[in-house]
Amino acid sequence: MYKRHLEEHIKGLIKQYRCITLVGPRQSGKTTLSKKLFPEYEYFSFESPDIQDMFEYDPRGFFQGIKGVLFLMRFKKYLNCCHICKKFLMIRPM
Repeated sequence: MYKRHLEEHIKGLIKQYRCITLVGPRQSGKTTLSKKLFPEYEYFSFESPDIQDMFEYDPRGFFQGIKGVLFLMRFKKYLNCCHICKKFLMIRPM
């Protein structure tokens, strides 16, 4: 994988903000880039039926069980639940 121009910028953003969003077309390397830059973080893909079920059943519980930083992928279907994400981010230390 070649070095992308935004790598250093993204690393700086993650230190300043509680939440950053990588957007782009399908198969453009968003997940690959994030896993390269932050291999120690937790990743959840909402393409997984198990992840979907956990989130749909108890979205607050889903976030409470997470320790550290997380990446949500394929989250677009759940955008109406962004208020839950916001509450989770507000109570977490930076």
